[in-house]
Amino acid sequence: MVSNAAEVIANIEKYTVELCSSANLQARVAFVRSWYAHRAASGDWLFAPSKFVGYLDNSAEKYIRDTRKSPASDGGETESVLTSWFGQVDSASRLGQELHLALNAFLKPYGRANARARINVAKGETGLAPLAPSPAGIDARIVSSPEVCGGRPRIKGTRMPVFDLLELLASGASREEILADFPYISGDDINAAIAFAARAADHRVIRAA
Repeated sequence: MVSNAAEVIANIEKYTVELCSSANLQARVAFVRSWYAHRAASGDWLFAPSKFVGYLDNSAEKYIRDTRKSPASDGGETESVLTSWFGQVDSASRLGQELHLALNAFLKPYGRANARARINVAKGETGLAPLAPSPAGIDARIVSSPEVCGGRPRIKGTRMPVFDLLELLASGASREEILADFPYISGDDINAAIAFAARAADHRVIRAA
């Protein structure tokens, strides 16, 4: 087992590299429910399964061998060790929304998405406030008018559609890159777009008989 957070991070970085060239690893991502995340120096989030990061000097070969022995395992045997340095992120928090978007962008090249993933980061990064801004803040920053952008929801005072902003995040663009490329967009605008999407997704579905 790993013995410190640095070894976990080294495994996350190793998994990210090996995933690009290992078809076997790519085939396993659909079965992963517990992911561990680390923000690289570039600002991008890197991800790896709990069962990969929990073993010292793990590799694609070792990981595939172990998962073939126990294909239903999600790495629960390593969780008690990993909780010493990492904690699960509340999916309703700002960080949780950011991580889920980043994870789906991370998995997109392999044709996978994971809406039910549990994402863990190093302790000290999990205590962020709930998703901001509040609904009132969303309405103050997200507007829609028929004569602009075809009536699509957009960031107030700009022609930036909410969908385009979310698509940039989902494609892997970092917040810093978006703010640099679109100086008229603020960090609060990005938060509002994410909150708007979360609110739109959380609606009641009524099925007709």
